[in-house]
Amino acid sequence: FILLHSCFRFYLLVHQQLDISARYDTDCNKSGYIDQSEFLQLLSRINIYLKQEKAIQIYKKFIKEQHNNNQRKSKLSLRNFNKQHGITLEECVYLLRKIRKILHATSENGKDKKRNNTDHRRNEISDAIFDRLFGPEKEVVSAREFLHGFLHWKQNDGGATLEDVRNLFQKLNGMELSQLGEDNDDEEEGGRVDGGKGGDDNDGGKENKEETIDRLHFAEYLFGPHNDAFRPEKVMFDRTLMDKPLSHYWINTSHNTYLTGDQLKSLSSVEMYAAALQRGCKCLEIDCWDSDSKTNTPMVYHGYTVTSKIPFHEIISCVKAYVDANPETLPIILSLENHCTHPFQKTMAQTLETTLGDALYIPKPGMLFLPSPVELVGKVLIKGKRPADKEDDETITVESVDQTLPDGKENSSEPVLPKICPELARLTMFNGVKYRNFEQSNEMSYPAGGRVDSSNYNPIAAWSLGCQMVALNFQTDDSAMVLNDGRFRENGGCGYVLRPRSTFPMNEDRNSCKGRVMLRIRVLAAACLPKPNGDIAGEVIDPFVVVRVHDMIDSVKVDGSGSSPKTNVIKDLAGMSITGAKNSVVKDITDKSNVIKRSISHQVEILETTERKTDTVKDNGFCPQWDDSEVFSFTVGCPDVAMLQIVVMDDDGGGLLDDTVCKAAIPVSCLRQGYRSVRLNDQYGSQHGPFGFARLLLDVSIEPCP
Repeated sequence: FILLHSCFRFYLLVHQQLDISARYDTDCNKSGYIDQSEFLQLLSRINIYLKQEKAIQIYKKFIKEQHNNNQRKSKLSLRNFNKQHGITLEECVYLLRKIRKILHATSENGKDKKRNNTDHRRNEISDAIFDRLFGPEKEVVSAREFLHGFLHWKQNDGGATLEDVRNLFQKLNGMELSQLGEDNDDEEEGGRVDGGKGGDDNDGGKENKEETIDRLHFAEYLFGPHNDAFRPEKVMFDRTLMDKPLSHYWINTSHNTYLTGDQLKSLSSVEMYAAALQRGCKCLEIDCWDSDSKTNTPMVYHGYTVTSKIPFHEIISCVKAYVDANPETLPIILSLENHCTHPFQKTMAQTLETTLGDALYIPKPGMLFLPSPVELVGKVLIKGKRPADKEDDETITVESVDQTLPDGKENSSEPVLPKICPELARLTMFNGVKYRNFEQSNEMSYPAGGRVDSSNYNPIAAWSLGCQMVALNFQTDDSAMVLNDGRFRENGGCGYVLRPRSTFPMNEDRNSCKGRVMLRIRVLAAACLPKPNGDIAGEVIDPFVVVRVHDMIDSVKVDGSGSSPKTNVIKDLAGMSITGAKNSVVKDITDKSNVIKRSISHQVEILETTERKTDTVKDNGFCPQWDDSEVFSFTVGCPDVAMLQIVVMDDDGGGLLDDTVCKAAIPVSCLRQGYRSVRLNDQYGSQHGPFGFARLLLDVSIEPCP
């Protein structure tokens, strides 16, 4: 099903892969054919709704047409129509293409749309775009026309060359697209895809694969990975950007990494560390406590709660296994929340040294500046407490001690953390000290203690304020993690993204952001949307799209009373705690406002989330299309930090009844203009299973504000 679900996102994968899919999934009775009942089941699974009578009529008519075609062309002559038990996989894919055109030619109330009598394909968005760009009379486009009339003009890709286009065309034309019966489409199909030249596919009139593509391959390009809305140069890992001090980067960071659920009673698991590392996390949190063991084995769990416990050494072994399997990984930071007494701390130090071996980075005394990520490839760094240096007359807490008890009351007598033993202090690179300068300091933010449900705050504010390590609960499927996955898709998903200059503390004026821009989005179509949670069974979805822009709006001055102008912002984000550098930010853990103060500039920065929604497309998750005349406009005040978030929902009546289908987020600074395809992910930020080919087609425009 997964491959068949994908292949009709306009292309067919190689026959061997498709045969496997049909044999083990779609072809339930293993007959080698897809019979009528299997075909009806397939339509539901890939989110196509047709009345059963209509679907059966289409299926039987197609079989009859294929039989006539086979007899006339002497193809598949070994098949006996009278004994046929169904259709082949290739025929099924072609039939799905015909059904897609029927869906696009029919309005929601069941009446036919007004169409061009000479070509009924124009209801499909890819054909409408092709007509708009190259003319309705054309069936193929040359490489030169594609370069100048599309890439340079519409896509704003001025760096593209004719050689780039020829290479692209060769790849697109090399795809094994289902052309079955294209030269004899019925009257509803409106003619040949190859422009009506006639003759066999192998005749001398066939165009060079590098010089032209037809409408079908153009549609594949629009929805395919070559046309991703995320700038390809931003997705690629750039080693040349990795030579700055660690403080110059946003670092993918997890909060209470060991937890599988809430902060009070959920299980703790080593597997959560493996999952976080595979997701690109480079800063893992470990809460260490004494145990009842006579061997001084430290245990990891959330203190003063009933969360389960796991041994410290199992986590370190997991990290070592990841480093061994990924020797070129950028540095992994272990953030130790240390509650252990000295005997257990010594065990921790011994475990770190013996298990990690050469992978453990031991800082040199008197180090003035933080090393760069490229200097620490394959290394594990320790972050935690250690005795202050002589010049550190003030210690600033880098980590949070959760002060929320299981009954929700504040702990008025917080235990004093034990001093750090020399053996562990020697291994610790990051520690809470008096702020000296930007080159020597890292800041960290983390969810406030009141978030016992493991919910997350919006990370945009912390990133904007210069926090390098913005810790989030990776086990929670929420908007914050979507933004985090989108942010750290940049730079090859390595977990380190070079921060823009506007986030450096010396840039007190927020106007140092790249100038304000007007972002305009048109939601055009989607392909291969799965059911919520990737379920196989269930109703055909009714998709609609939510488009959000998260931004830090222009700074406003605070008056003497500390008040600021009122702003209409979404207030569904609870607070966060930010610590690390003296006077950099103040703590805000209220749910009443998303206002974050930068005390060194006496300004207020407001996190603003603007949201727009499309209409609902009924009973079609396979190839839904939306009103292409509807434009969503967003004024973006800080485009080097702001992010675009896309959420596809299943309309079940509105509000809490609606289910999330898939989602994505892209930094505004990484967006490409023009007709662009957005890769949609599951709740874990991946494209596994039925999410593997889910795509959304947008028209994106970015212009400077006057």
